[in-house]
Formats: sequence, C-alpha cells, structure tokens
Amino acid sequence: MIARLALVSSIALFAASCGGSNPAKPIRTTGSSGLEGKVTISPATNTCKAGSSCLKPAKGFTLEFSQYGHLVARTKTGDDGSYRINLAPKGRYVIGVKGGPGVAPTVKPPTATVEQGEFKHLDIQLDVGIR
Repeated sequence: MIARLALVSSIALFAASCGGSNPAKPIRTTGSSGLEGKVTISPATNTCKAGSSCLKPAKGFTLEFSQYGHLVARTKTGDDGSYRINLAPKGRYVIGVKGGPGVAPTVKPPTATVEQGEFKHLDIQLDVGIR
C-alpha cells in the first residue's frame, strides 16, 4: 500500500513538472534578452518634400508584445521614439501599438523573434496610411 502511494505521488509530481508553459501567463526574463530600437511614424505629413525625411519619432506610444493571442509585455517609447524591453528568449512575438491621436497604424515588421542572451536591434515603423 505504501509503495503504491509512493508511486502515485511520484507520477503526480513528474506530470506536474513536465507540463508545457502556459502562454496566457506573462513570461519573466532575467533581463539578458529582448528587443531595442527606435519607432518612427511614416509618413509624418500629408506631403513630403524632396531631400527631407517623411519620418518622425513615435513619441509616447505603447508597444505591446503578444504570444498565442495573449499580451506578455508592454513598454512605452521615449521622446526620440526609442524603446528597450526584456523578453523571454527563443520566442516569437506579435507587435501591437497603442497611442497617438486617431492613429491606428500598421506595424512594420508585425512580428519579432528573440534569441537567447542578446538584445536584438529592431527598428519599427508605424505606417499611418497617409498617401
């Protein structure tokens, strides 16, 4: 009887430790991997002049990073459009954005992959659709 109880307990512990991670829960990182770069808005005006940039920094926008349809992290862009965020390695993230008056931009690129032990430089462009 005691042997049977020990076996059942061992199987339960093993099963609990072998379960996959739940993508619905936020992922914690040690801070050794993630993404960093600048976010720009394009085009920034209705008309662009030759020789001048049609980009402007996306100041104060919120970037959201999701996996399997669940938000796992978010960060805000700085005054110059810069951002840096810790993300779990070996993961692919869908990038979303919130912020800006009346802006519902297309995010380019729409996804990013994070590797173990590195901060990948990724500049993000928000296409606001002005043509």
